Amino acid sequence: MKWVPLPVMIDIPIIETARLRLRGPALGDFRNQSELWAHPEVVRFTVGEPQTPEQTWSRLLRCIGHWTALDFGFWTDRRNTQRWSTGNCI
Repeated sequence: MKWVPLPVMIDIPIIETARLRLRGPALGDFRNQSELWAHPEVVRFTVGEPQTPEQTWSRLLRCIGHWTALDFGFWTDRRNTQRWSTGNCI
């Protein structure tokens, strides 16, 4: 499969500290985000109930689109001691 760049691309800044890295969302985040949003303890105080993969896919696409359309949006965060995303933040 060959990926073709979108006609409108923006450079989402990356913010990195000694403990944390914030970056824009990407399609490659789907697997980890699906596991995260399906966990009852994670969604307990946000959406209230575990999310299906379809709901997570929709959320991920909205987050990507938010940056593309408005030049700001949710960040994907990762602790520097981990190789995977630990969630999203504004």
